[in-house]
Amino acid sequence: MTTLSVPAFLRDGDTVPECASTDPDLWFPENGGIRGVVREICGACPYRLPCRDWARARDERGVWGGETETGRRSARLVAGLVRAPAQRETKPCGTYAAYRRHLRKGEQPCRSCQGAERARRAHAPEAA
Repeated sequence: MTTLSVPAFLRDGDTVPECASTDPDLWFPENGGIRGVVREICGACPYRLPCRDWARARDERGVWGGETETGRRSARLVAGLVRAPAQRETKPCGTYAAYRRHLRKGEQPCRSCQGAERARRAHAPEAA
């Protein structure tokens, strides 16, 4: 079994964290979730908070300090360290963008959007 490579500050203390001797696959789950055994190990670890903060500062992958990547991303967003994705302006009906929006939603495009698509096709250069 491969051992988990832990940050240097975790190896320098008198107590070696339990995660260092467990299966690394526990800490890097494919679905991004967190398993019960990981919660137990991290919950009892004296290094949980410094480990979590270390991972937050470096945007690490996997579970660190009992926190998943999604949890760290959310915490950084709340702390104002990262910005929320910009909300794009919704184009009004009667535009090609609105026509595509109808299609993405599985809707029949409205008449004004159909007109915008016809106009776009009429002015589009012909394919070679």
